[in-house]
Parts: sequence; structure tokens; C-alpha cells
Amino acid sequence: MKPSAKIPQAGASPRLEAAPENADAKNYWGRALSGLHKYEEAIAKFKEVSDKDSKNSDAYKNWGDTLVAEQKFGEAIAKYQQALAVDPGNEEVQKTLQQAQEKFKNSSKSTPKK
Repeated sequence: MKPSAKIPQAGASPRLEAAPENADAKNYWGRALSGLHKYEEAIAKFKEVSDKDSKNSDAYKNWGDTLVAEQKFGEAIAKYQQALAVDPGNEEVQKTLQQAQEKFKNSSKSTPKK
């Protein structure tokens, strides 16, 4: 190893460090946090992006994906719908919306009624 080479710290994101206000970098970082099951932190990144740019469909889609991971299907559906409002032709979002709706139906059937 070269003496000047830096060893990245666990959790460090070169993309985010290079452009901390970049929406793509924040979306990337949020997805990484979600993959580490740090859902609240991930959602905070997606919210930062959507607050700054309400037309960023990736932020809403990624937010929805994180909510699905938390099994919050109703909330996820709302985020996917926001993504489609911004980017109606996005087939990936349409597909994930359908999957979330199916999971929501299945979770509602298995929930005992009081």
C-alpha cells in the first residue's frame, strides 16, 4: 500500500463526501443506510432530497423501498404514488407500487381484527 493512500472508514461514502449537497449522492447514501437497516437515517436522506427538489422521483421511490423493508406498506404506497406523480412513465416504480399494494393486501388479510 502506498503511504499516502487513505483507508476508507466503515460507513464512509466518497460520493457523499465529494458532493454533500448532491441529490444523487444523498439518494445513494440513503439506499446504503437502508441496506444496513438504518431506516430512520435513510428516510432522513430521502426527505432531505425531496424537500429540496419535490420533482426527484428517485427520492420518493427509495423512500418507498425503505418503508417496504419496514413493512409499512400503506406509507410505501403513498411514496410510490408521489414518485409516479413526478415520473408517470417509470415502469420500475409502477412495478414496485404493485408489489407494495399486493403486500399491503396480504398483510391486511393476516392481521387479526378486533
